[in-house]
Amino acid sequence: MISVYFVGCGANLPECKNNEDKIKGCMERAYYYNGNLMWEIPYKDDEKNGIEKEYYFNGNLMWETPYKNGKIEGIEKEYYENGNLRREIPYKDDEKNGIGKWYDENGNLERETPYKDGKIEGIEKGYDENGNLRRETPYKDDEKNGIEKRYYENGNLWRETPYKDGKIEGIEKLYGKNGKLKWEIPYKDDKKNGITKEHYENGERKESLYKDDAFISRTFYDKSGKLKNGIVKSYYESRKLWRETSYKDGKKNGIEKEYYDNGRLEGEFPYKNHEADGMWKWYHKDGSLRFSITFENGKAISGTCSNGKEIDAQKLSEFNGRDISVLGCD
Repeated sequence: MISVYFVGCGANLPECKNNEDKIKGCMERAYYYNGNLMWEIPYKDDEKNGIEKEYYFNGNLMWETPYKNGKIEGIEKEYYENGNLRREIPYKDDEKNGIGKWYDENGNLERETPYKDGKIEGIEKGYDENGNLRRETPYKDDEKNGIEKRYYENGNLWRETPYKDGKIEGIEKLYGKNGKLKWEIPYKDDKKNGITKEHYENGERKESLYKDDAFISRTFYDKSGKLKNGIVKSYYESRKLWRETSYKDGKKNGIEKEYYDNGRLEGEFPYKNHEADGMWKWYHKDGSLRFSITFENGKAISGTCSNGKEIDAQKLSEFNGRDISVLGCD
């Protein structure tokens, strides 16, 4: 619990007792119940003039705010309880103007934010604890406008995100640490709209169609840019078979199979034109049936656990095709 009481002071300025004192010049102070100073505010001409200070309970400085004729003028500073600077923000005529700086508790610069007339204006920069530039975000009139860039620790570009009036607008691009393009994601009005492209290391490509953030369809292409056809196999790090997927004209068609690392079948998932269609089955490592779900045109319509218990409709609606924990069969 903190108690506040006012007392006079014998340093520099006299205690503020009334409005007349604030005209002549005085210092208003408050103290914690342990006797430590809570804050002090200098007055002159009945307005704040000088450095207003606020303190932590332990006596360490928390805030310093410079005033001139009742308005903030100069660099406002905030400190961590350990005494290190947390942030410093320049003011002119009571509005933020200049480069604001934020620091972590160890004194490392985290962020630089440019202000003009109280609004963020220009390139905001973010840094990691080693001083590496990790983010550049353009602002105009206090909103993100332009291409935001994020970087890997090694300085290579990781992500480019286009903004207009604070919303993502245009094609967002993501890169690997080697500099190669990995993702292209089109946005309109802050939502995925259009064809998202994922580029694989082997030269193949996956395209996914979105409308207002909702997934519509997905298509796969081979290294030559042609629609993928045939069986595609994926493997564990041990080089044992993990998955077999059948494609026709770039879409999943037929039964996709997944295997445990012991070689036994883990699941069978029939697709039609890239949508789940038919009975999906999951198996235990010993080969016994775990549960099954019947799909029609991508929607789960019924399901049964291995003990014969039917999976209720609510759980089926929550099932995304992979997170089997929501089904309650185990």
